[in-house]
Amino acid sequence: MSILRIALGVVVVAMLALLMSAPAAAQDCMVWEQVATTGPSPRFGHAMAYDSARSVTVLFGGYDNDGRDGETWEWDGSAWALRATSGPSSRFEHAMAYDSARGRVVLFGGFDDSYDGETWEWDGKVWALRATSGPSPRNRHAMAYDSARGVTVLCGGFDNGARDGETWEWDGSAWALRATSGPTPRLDHAMAYDSARGRVLLFGGYDGALDSETWEWDGSAWALRGSSGPSPRYHHAMAYDSARGRVVLFGGEDNGGRDGETWEWDGSLWALRATSGPSDRLWHAMAYDSARGVTVLFGGDLDYDGETWEWGPDDDTDGDGTGDACDGCPDDPNKIEPGVCGCGVPDTDRDGDGTADCNDGCPDDPNKTEPGQCGCGVPDDCCDHVTRLKSQCKLRDGRYKIRASMVAQLPEGTPFTFTLDGGDPHAVTLNDRGRAKTSWVTLVKGEREVCLEECRDAGLCRHPVCE
Repeated sequence: MSILRIALGVVVVAMLALLMSAPAAAQDCMVWEQVATTGPSPRFGHAMAYDSARSVTVLFGGYDNDGRDGETWEWDGSAWALRATSGPSSRFEHAMAYDSARGRVVLFGGFDDSYDGETWEWDGKVWALRATSGPSPRNRHAMAYDSARGVTVLCGGFDNGARDGETWEWDGSAWALRATSGPTPRLDHAMAYDSARGRVLLFGGYDGALDSETWEWDGSAWALRGSSGPSPRYHHAMAYDSARGRVVLFGGEDNGGRDGETWEWDGSLWALRATSGPSDRLWHAMAYDSARGVTVLFGGDLDYDGETWEWGPDDDTDGDGTGDACDGCPDDPNKIEPGVCGCGVPDTDRDGDGTADCNDGCPDDPNKTEPGQCGCGVPDDCCDHVTRLKSQCKLRDGRYKIRASMVAQLPEGTPFTFTLDGGDPHAVTLNDRGRAKTSWVTLVKGEREVCLEECRDAGLCRHPVCE
């Protein structure tokens, strides 16, 4: 064998051993689950925000079969509850964000027979009108709460028939115009605040054409981060998953129509995470429930949808840290892929020969993967090392005793098998002198055949005669 072949063999064995000994790596396995079909009437153009102090997702307004709506609902992870029917006028295409420092849901704008410029706040019990000045009356804008700076950020929208590109901030008392440059004037985009990086993320919208730009606001200026990822779209929704450090985007409408993709932004790149889950839709709303670690989605679609969905970690039956939907072996805590041996069977290689034990006919013999002619632990040229094979039959006390013995130049413990007339096997092992023997007792007369079964093809058989 050449040095090159030996070296390659060592590399293959080492790589296989590494793969088979590596622990199962946990995967970030997220799935959509439909959790309710009752609650608010089917609608679109509503807004949602998560109240972290009260652990509920707050929904207001929208457009249902009866027209514009003015209801306030809350989702606690199990059921929806109608909390108010008074407060802001019935409207849709408004925006909301939760001010965690003050424990208030902030609502601005929308359309209620005309473009609206009111600022309202929900304290968990009642709505309060906080301002009628600030950004011009508008709808189809987006908002997100910057928890590091304690302000609600608003960008864009549709202002009395024109797209808007202004950036405003609400500090709980007054609005301040912060920028007029950055993303082009647009509407029906989405925003979410990345608390790990201290940035408000904006994606997509309509600025005369469907847009696929990703922008970030750091409190002072907007920065364009890219234009690749989800297809150009509008009427989508986003929420920030603070447990995983990901902005989740779902749905919207692109040039191909309504969309049902789920994308995630990790601060650098977009990744397509799912194409199944809620049906293709637009004008829905989402909010991240930090207490339960799920993104809540409700409604949407021009056909009026009333489903509640949640994007969260999948069940992990075997407790290996990888959800069942991503686990190729959901009942095996030691594997997330079947690997060489399949689920429930370790991919171990005890003899280090590069063949997993489950496929190795000689799992303790590094030189063989099948027993071959001479069996595991014995080179297949074992018959060449047998120097003597004897067998005789003698009559004693009315019975015949057939003896067989051998001598071989092989290591102590080397196994062999003697057979009588092709059956009745007797397993033997060589002693420290390279010898082994056995015997049978029989009443049958005549010529018999005694063979070293491993060496039958090599002619290592004897034919004693019992007479």
